[in-house]
Amino acid sequence: MLRKISKTLCLLAVILCLSGCSKTKKPDGLPDLYPCHVKVTINNEPLKGAAVSLSGNDGRWPGNGITDQQGIAVIRTRGQFVGVAEGTYKVTVSKMLSPPSTGKDEGSTEEPKPLVNPKYATPTTTPLECVVKSGTNNFEFKVEEP
Repeated sequence: MLRKISKTLCLLAVILCLSGCSKTKKPDGLPDLYPCHVKVTINNEPLKGAAVSLSGNDGRWPGNGITDQQGIAVIRTRGQFVGVAEGTYKVTVSKMLSPPSTGKDEGSTEEPKPLVNPKYATPTTTPLECVVKSGTNNFEFKVEEP
């Protein structure tokens, strides 16, 4: 009897786990998405840990990602769906340098400083732009220091 209850509980746990592991349903109206990778360099070196965002003219389905060790960000729509819709996008890049730790509990009073020129931080000021088309899209941008 105890064995039968154990098997039933085990089966129930597997079913619950599998039902919770299903993919997130795409929102209504989400267009087809195409893989998009953005490489960012600064001073001819990959920019690691930078936030990269793609903002379309309609603002409805922006994409974003964080650059890896090679300076490459995999762009996702709504943070979970790989790729972005076809269209023209303004590309923003930002990364802040945190002040060094003083080792004291009260923390530093210094403000974080931008590692990337602030002109790249907003869609209205960035000179960076890309056009995403069907298929895989790879872009490379060079940014400047402040």
